[in-house]
Amino acid sequence: RRGLYQIEEPSNGSSVRKAEGIQNTRRLGGVNMAVQQRRNSKTRRNKRRTHFKLAAPTLVKCPACGEYKLPHHACACGAK
Repeated sequence: RRGLYQIEEPSNGSSVRKAEGIQNTRRLGGVNMAVQQRRNSKTRRNKRRTHFKLAAPTLVKCPACGEYKLPHHACACGAK
């Protein structure tokens, strides 16, 4: 929520802006946790997740039996 400010005027005549109901942290087991200030859009969420993906493993054919294996690893048939 934005715009929840209350202006208090102390006895000396100066005005002070004080936030009402806005919490920047949440207490959890004695540790302050970050709390988001406003909701992210679907676009921003998806942009953040573009690098959060699985990569297909690189496979090569075994020269002896033709089965796929990881490079620089021994094949099940015993050939390198």
